[in-house]
Amino acid sequence: MRARFPKGVRMAGGAVLILAASAALALSARGQELRKLGFIQDYLTWSSTSQAPVFSSSHGRRLVRTHLNPPAWAEWQRFQRAPEGSPAKLLNFPPGSLVVKDSWENVDGKPGDRAYLFVMRKEAPNARPDAGDWYWAIATPDFRVLRWEGKIFEGYAGNVQYCINCHKLVEGNDYFFGSPDKLPKKEGPPSGSGY
Repeated sequence: MRARFPKGVRMAGGAVLILAASAALALSARGQELRKLGFIQDYLTWSSTSQAPVFSSSHGRRLVRTHLNPPAWAEWQRFQRAPEGSPAKLLNFPPGSLVVKDSWENVDGKPGDRAYLFVMRKEAPNARPDAGDWYWAIATPDFRVLRWEGKIFEGYAGNVQYCINCHKLVEGNDYFFGSPDKLPKKEGPPSGSGY
């Protein structure tokens, strides 16, 4: 039996088979590269460090708001209560702590379109010391790992090195800036891949 194609379409050898295989590989690669970060899908139910989004030059000059899951929030609350100058005034997030910074395009100081989610997940002590023992990712608003200019933005180095280098400014505070007034004010980006 001969395959029928729409008028004007001709089969040239194995071209149809090759196109079908290419399409399947492209879908497979896209599925891997844009996997969903299921562990952050409930982040809007977590506590936030600020009521309203704040400006961040280091997150693409966007407006951002930081959310902490319950273990991270408990450590943040402990830190907030600690007396100034005491050894307890340093953050030490437990493994499993999650930080999600959602963002919006900055439209004259007001939130515009939803933008990226910036994600940190605390790993076991000494699991990834070069990354502060944090897993880093940038995701789309639908929780998919960002793929930009062919690069995947998640892990412990590589395309997220930009994030790590910036947060290293607060290495003694477990790589967490905390309150909005602690965000870097300088315009120049840290070294590493940008986004």
